[in-house]
Amino acid sequence: MLLNILPSALVSIMPMSGVDSAQIDQLASTSKRVAIEYISTLKESETYILKELLVPFEQARLARIFPKNLQVCYRDGRRNTPASDASQNIKDYKQTFKITSKVRLASAPVAQGCLMSGYGFRGTSRRAYLHKGWDIAFSEPVDVYAGGDGTIIEAHYRGDYGNMILIDHGDGVFTRYAHLENFAPEISIGTPIKAGQTIGRMGTSADKPVARHLHYEILIGDYNTPKQSFGLKPIDVTAPLPKVSEALESS
Repeated sequence: MLLNILPSALVSIMPMSGVDSAQIDQLASTSKRVAIEYISTLKESETYILKELLVPFEQARLARIFPKNLQVCYRDGRRNTPASDASQNIKDYKQTFKITSKVRLASAPVAQGCLMSGYGFRGTSRRAYLHKGWDIAFSEPVDVYAGGDGTIIEAHYRGDYGNMILIDHGDGVFTRYAHLENFAPEISIGTPIKAGQTIGRMGTSADKPVARHLHYEILIGDYNTPKQSFGLKPIDVTAPLPKVSEALESS
C-alpha cells in the first residue's frame, strides 16, 4: 500500500538481504537523489512516509561518518565524563540518538577524538559554573561535522567560544560548535546543512589559550529572545532527556 506512492525507480533500490556496505552507500546516494527529484510532487503525509522509508539508508551513511565508539581521554583527573569500561570506552555510547520525534543528533560529531570533559558543574561550591556540553579533543585539526540536519543561524567569533557555529535543527533543538580552527567554505548564515556534512576543523580559537578540542553543546528553547542562543537551555546527553515540549514551557 505505502509503496504505491513511490516511483518505480525508488522501489527498485530498496534494501534487500545480502547487501554489502559498499552497496549500502550506493543505495543511499541513489535513493536520496531519486527522492529529491520526486519529493516536490508529494503531499505532506506522503513526504513523511518517504522520509521514514529512507531512514535505514541515512543511518547507514551516518554510521560511516561519526565515531563508532568514544573513549575518555584521561584515566585519572577526568571531568564529569560518563562511565567507561576497562578500555576507556564510554558505556552506552550511541553514534546518534533521537532528541525529539523529528530530530536525530550525533553524540560526537567529529572525525576522531576522545572525551576530555563532559557536561556538569566545575569549580568549588562557591565558584561553581556549568560546563554546558562535551569537550572532544584530538591532537590534529580533524573535521567537525554537523550533528544533524538543520540550518546555520550563527557563524562568528566570540572571545570565550572562539570560532563558533550554531545550527537550528527545528523542533526547538539547536547545536553549538566552538573553538573551530576555521569554517568550511560553504558555511554562511541561512545555509541548509546535512547531518555529517563538514562545517569546519577542530581548533584552539578563543581569546585565552585552549587545548585543541571541539566544545559541543545541545540546546533547546526559543532562539527569538534578546539573549538568542545564550538564552537556550543546555541538555546533558548522558542523562535521561526531558520531553522537549516540557522543557520549552519551563524555559
